[in-house]
Amino acid sequence: MAADDLRAMQRDLDALRDALDLDAGGVDTALGHALIAVAGLVTLAWVALAPAQLQVWGLLSILLPCGYLVTLRATHRETVDGSAAVRREFRDALRVLALGIPIVAYSFWAQRLGVAPLIVLATTVFFIGVMMLGGSRHHPAIACWGLTLMAGALVLPMKLMSPIIVIAAALVVAGAIGALIARFDEARWHRST
Repeated sequence: MAADDLRAMQRDLDALRDALDLDAGGVDTALGHALIAVAGLVTLAWVALAPAQLQVWGLLSILLPCGYLVTLRATHRETVDGSAAVRREFRDALRVLALGIPIVAYSFWAQRLGVAPLIVLATTVFFIGVMMLGGSRHHPAIACWGLTLMAGALVLPMKLMSPIIVIAAALVVAGAIGALIARFDEARWHRST
């Protein structure tokens, strides 16, 4: 192929990438995963410092990545000519969060039947991991999340440590590995263009 043809093809690819908002960032970024890992570390620090009855409050650190998502959505809203791709990703994430409704219903049902709360938590986390793994065909970071949640769910009923520690550790491990995978994917994408 002639150099002029390659340059024209590169310009066309750049125009396509700009039109499709492929460089706009999004929900599945290294920063998003890293913020979740930081939230896990903050929770672990809280657990180490707080009395046992206050440990659950350490999970409020998850508001950090939630704040990032809300900010991301606000900066890409339609009225400020933000990325349509990011808005689609955000809507997809909200649809996934809607799965929380049947999970809450399951939790109340299991509680009514007298199932131990730790078992309810473990089965819920395990099946969320299964769903993430099943939907991760093109997203290795999400596959990492699924596997980590499934492993954490298997540890929970063993009562080796506090459930808050298990959840925080899962956030740290999956967030850190997810950030590395997302960063590698971003670097590979930029090298190929």
